[in-house]
Amino acid sequence: MASGQQKKDHPPRGGTWTKLESAGDVRRFLRWLILQTKADKLDVKKAGVMGQLGLYLLKSLETSDLEARLAAIEKTLNEPDESPRNSVTTD
Repeated sequence: MASGQQKKDHPPRGGTWTKLESAGDVRRFLRWLILQTKADKLDVKKAGVMGQLGLYLLKSLETSDLEARLAAIEKTLNEPDESPRNSVTTD
């Protein structure tokens, strides 16, 4: 390619990697890193650092998701039961 016509490598389906907000985003980013490194489009050292950071981000996203789910379960369990109970009495 002539200079000025260099192909820019973008994530799948276009866009940029400016926001990695979900575990799916991070997994796609890691896949992209692997493919770019395999195609010699990305320095191995840089890809390694970015991959490690991506794994830390993925772990923190998964942890925060579990924390939110646990908090919701605890809230549900700690709320007083507002459903009417059928009291059964035996004589």
